[in-house]
Amino acid sequence: MKYQFRFKGRIHEQIGRDVNGVFTSLYDHPVVRIRLSHNGYLPEIMTAKQKLERNTRLLRMQLAEEPDDVPSLGFLGRELYFSGRLEESVQMLSRCEELAPTCPDYARLPEVRVHLVRALLNLGLAQEAVAVAIRSVQANPEYPNAWFELARAQSSYALTLLRRARDGFTVAKEVSPSYSGLVNFDKEIPTWKYKVGLANVSIGMGDLAQACDLYQQALEIFPQNGGIQSQIEKIEEQARYVLDRRIKINSEAK
Repeated sequence: MKYQFRFKGRIHEQIGRDVNGVFTSLYDHPVVRIRLSHNGYLPEIMTAKQKLERNTRLLRMQLAEEPDDVPSLGFLGRELYFSGRLEESVQMLSRCEELAPTCPDYARLPEVRVHLVRALLNLGLAQEAVAVAIRSVQANPEYPNAWFELARAQSSYALTLLRRARDGFTVAKEVSPSYSGLVNFDKEIPTWKYKVGLANVSIGMGDLAQACDLYQQALEIFPQNGGIQSQIEKIEEQARYVLDRRIKINSEAK
């Protein structure tokens, strides 16, 4: 059997070997352990040499010749993400993830998924980002970035759901006066219950002042509700703690 080592690719070349005419990457199995210092991707050098534009052009050429070249799809998706071309970045990164199982030696899939999550989040597609991030932690539970991006995606999606909940409470109140359906509806929704719902959403979104105002409005309508009063007291307690904490920090800094 004859072995011949060579580089493959127009850019981000990988060293590998031809085994009976089939290229096999040595990315995970180096022949020798050599550590190189490569500063070509420092921000100032990237800008001066317009490397993103160069890289994108060369990667497109590579994919024109080999449309299913997994490493080139991953690198092009990354360069497009850095260039702000998010929709196309998602297309390339998704295609890379899809084809990665056909390339057993490909070791950059965790990074590909990280960039895919970030691109989806930047496009406002939090639910899709969560799905990718879950695949990432399932495949590489030891990779810190996978868990971090999952948490970012989940928190972003949580805010999306809170905004939808806010809209839902508002619509429930608005449609109540004109409702004339066969089944009864909760007559307390348009009076105080929608306000409590909006207050709960405000807490989730970090707006405690608005939450307190809404709880207070609901309590004026339903003063016997101890749960609402309890929520107001909790917010006031937190406000006092924050104020005392800030006073202490400022006094220690002087």
